[in-house]
Amino acid sequence: SSSAVLTSATAAFTAGDVGKTVIVRGAVATTTPLVTTVSGFTNSTTVTLATIATVSVSSARVDIGTLDIAAFRAALAACPTQGCIIEIPAGNYMAGSITTASQFRINRNNVIMRGWGINTTKYIYSSQGADHDSTFPSGNGISVGQAGTRFAREHVVISGFEMEDVNNGSPLAVGGNPSCIDIWYTSDIKIKDMKFTNCKGNGAVNAQGSVSGGVATEKGIWIEN
Repeated sequence: SSSAVLTSATAAFTAGDVGKTVIVRGAVATTTPLVTTVSGFTNSTTVTLATIATVSVSSARVDIGTLDIAAFRAALAACPTQGCIIEIPAGNYMAGSITTASQFRINRNNVIMRGWGINTTKYIYSSQGADHDSTFPSGNGISVGQAGTRFAREHVVISGFEMEDVNNGSPLAVGGNPSCIDIWYTSDIKIKDMKFTNCKGNGAVNAQGSVSGGVATEKGIWIEN
């Protein structure tokens, strides 16, 4: 305990890892993991963290990466009206601050969000805290569509990556029951070749919305292995 040194025989650390976000499971006495940054590089197996661990752990799960929620939102904002593909190469992608939820909302039509495979591309987020959208605080990892508008979004594909919620405690109370992927008022959405880890509340995928004119507000939802 009370150490800021992280060692791993297989990590292959480099000087370029300084400043990156690190998540260490079990290194603090709370339900959330230790979330900090790399403050110093020693060698390929050892780095120094900016925050001291209060619990000593070995063989712990560790993820290292960058905070990328702004990049995801910028890519979506750059989509033309006819649609686009958001390509997510191999690597770990941290959504928001991790210690507070910061979901990514797909609020356009004809969007494909595609990783390079469930064993190479990972989207990491937290369902604990208030998400980026103060109007709809939820703790979801990815939201599709918009509350209150029937078929507000159409033709969305999410595929080829792992999603993990690093929150091991209760999700944000005001958010109700979050999901890894939450679907609102959307038609024709496909979710395929995905891996979901530690999803809270409503589980891996949740579709919701009231009934408008006697017709369900979601239709055409495909989930494939």
